[in-house]
Amino acid sequence: MSKTKRISILIPDAEEGLFVHVFNCLITMDGLDIHIVSKNKTHPFQYSKYVKSFTSFSSELGNEAFLAFINNLCHSKGIDLLFPIMPPMIDFILEYSHRFIETVGLPLLPQKWSLEVVNDKIVFSEHLQSKNIPGPAFQTFKLPLSQDNLKLSFPILIKPHQGKESGSGQGIMLIYDIEEFNDLIPSLGEDGKTVFIQEYIKGFDIDCSVLCKEGEILQHTIQRGVLPGKTSFSPHDGVILEHNEGVLEVTKALMKSLNWTGVAHVDLRFDEKQLGYKVIEVNGRFWQSILASLYVGVNFPQLLVLSAFGKKIKNAEYDTKTFYNRSGALKLIRRNPGILFNLRKLWSSTPLKFVFYDPIPWIVVAKRTIYGRLFG
Repeated sequence: MSKTKRISILIPDAEEGLFVHVFNCLITMDGLDIHIVSKNKTHPFQYSKYVKSFTSFSSELGNEAFLAFINNLCHSKGIDLLFPIMPPMIDFILEYSHRFIETVGLPLLPQKWSLEVVNDKIVFSEHLQSKNIPGPAFQTFKLPLSQDNLKLSFPILIKPHQGKESGSGQGIMLIYDIEEFNDLIPSLGEDGKTVFIQEYIKGFDIDCSVLCKEGEILQHTIQRGVLPGKTSFSPHDGVILEHNEGVLEVTKALMKSLNWTGVAHVDLRFDEKQLGYKVIEVNGRFWQSILASLYVGVNFPQLLVLSAFGKKIKNAEYDTKTFYNRSGALKLIRRNPGILFNLRKLWSSTPLKFVFYDPIPWIVVAKRTIYGRLFG
């Protein structure tokens, strides 16, 4: 592509919760036109000054109709690159990749088999075991459960094992003893349902975000939680970006074993007993703390766009820095209202500046929230 030609990308799943984080990274790019598609006809970001076009569609469209809709839109808007955000849309694009119009490119995306491995905790745990990659001990059961078959020591975790049933820590239960375990059994579901049980590792969470091609890490950042989220298993509201060779080595082995291509976010935990890092799960998509990487000089969405057009990606160094998401910033303000007078800190370590860069969508969100509370 010539240096003067602008790049047009189409985000086909802009209604997803991670859209705002990815969008804020993309708007920092020069020469980029962002077109968004959503099932939500009232999407507040249709009013963004950074959105070139907004198109809504009916959620009742079948796959064939949606494919035709996307192809027609790509042709009429002159789209250069499809840019999916979440696994369902990635799955769709992988399945129909040979049927998009020839002028539209695709970013680095995982192979279908590797995506299927990370989207099922049972399959993923078996993968870790077979590749000798450190991970938590686990068991699977068919309901009804019996305590006699439980080999793991308490405390234990019971988790939904399929990606569509979980996400952001949803559905995870921490069980401390056999009495609590027996009380829980009747609520787990009908006989025949598969239950995934995992050891609870005493330690701390640490994550590694990556962009890969065929199992090799092109770029990474490592972040450790410093401010908890809503629950013990939710994404952290505050993280510190840091360097950790132990985490990076485990992640390299994992990505190589999956022959991973595209972005991913690897959740790990430091085991205080065994003094090592264990892989908990992989999210084969963008992640909640992606702005934290941006604030230390690593723009993963930008790198994904550039790599689609042949730009060679070098694993750049990054700074050590603390970042708080919107919820984290509000927590900081509640704990210390005086921080409102430290605009430099808020500007450099929270998403505040993006509200000022692009205020209209946030004004729309605020008006709808206030109206809903008053009249809902």
